[in-house]
Amino acid sequence: MKTSLSVWNTAEHAQVCLFHLSLYFFCARGCSLEKVSKKSCNCPACPVYKKYGLQNLYFCETGKAVGKKEHKVETKI
Repeated sequence: MKTSLSVWNTAEHAQVCLFHLSLYFFCARGCSLEKVSKKSCNCPACPVYKKYGLQNLYFCETGKAVGKKEHKVETKI
């Protein structure tokens, strides 16, 4: 079963984000206030991107991300 989870804007996640020393972390904080130039997206290399199983790119333009994380479902027979 897959469940959607939002990426939370927490200090822990910001510390893990590749770009935590700047004003980025768009997958949790939302769109950039600056004009976006789509040259290449660095998000797929980020541990937060991997942890949440994110698939989209350019959160700086599209806004906050929603990830998918696997959960086991127990079945009783």
